[in-house]
Amino acid sequence: MKHKSVKLFGLLIAVLVIMACSALGGGSGEENAPVEEPASSEERSGASDPTDEPPVAVSSLCDNEYYPVVNGATWSYSGTSSATEDFAYTNTISSVRDDGFTVTVEFDDVTLVQEWACIADGILALDTGGSAAGTVTTSDINLEMETQNVSGITYPNEILPGNTWAHTLDYTGKMDVAGEFVDVSGDTTYSYTAIGIENVTVPAGTFDAMKIEVITTININMTIQGSEVPVTVTSTSTSWFAEDVGWVKSDSTSDVLGAPSSETIELVSYSIP
Repeated sequence: MKHKSVKLFGLLIAVLVIMACSALGGGSGEENAPVEEPASSEERSGASDPTDEPPVAVSSLCDNEYYPVVNGATWSYSGTSSATEDFAYTNTISSVRDDGFTVTVEFDDVTLVQEWACIADGILALDTGGSAAGTVTTSDINLEMETQNVSGITYPNEILPGNTWAHTLDYTGKMDVAGEFVDVSGDTTYSYTAIGIENVTVPAGTFDAMKIEVITTININMTIQGSEVPVTVTSTSTSWFAEDVGWVKSDSTSDVLGAPSSETIELVSYSIP
């Protein structure tokens, strides 16, 4: 039982760290429902040839200097971690609405679908994947998460050195790991401080980028065969965001049950139609 609990902890924490990272970048809401592929441009628009359609521009509400909200925009990242193997993933804006947009995050064997809201002060990630619910699947994991009490802001419309802001949410859900069901609940808080503009070089190029310090606290409570097991994941990161490009790099350190780890994520390529 102890070995199984440790394995489940590791899998859940990995998923939540993925979500935390992608927040710096709608599930069905039914338990154990598979992730559906994002609708194609043809399916969304009814057009016979999606290549004939111009890119969908952002509405004024979604206009953000550090996150270009354009349908079809993609950002590919690579990461190194002291706790896991190297990894890579791609964020794609798969649809845009007047009051929000959808981002599909694709790893080799994990797909996340995130909903974002555009509000008066900026844009807000409705973590952990959707406006009401999100789904994560791998070859042997299915995680259904429902978020509540989302508040604050992820990217303000304007970011100046010295600005501070926060983003918080609660969540509940279930995780199925090869037939082993685990109840999950908790909350996440992101606290941001803008430092100033720095020159940053990553595989995608060299950028004058806003340096932002982010403190993330993830409180998780897992119920395994009737026993509640709480854990807190803390992470401190320094991230850089380039105007009209988005998130280009982050360096972070985290602590899980007293085990420290470090991680670097860099932008490898991007395409904004």
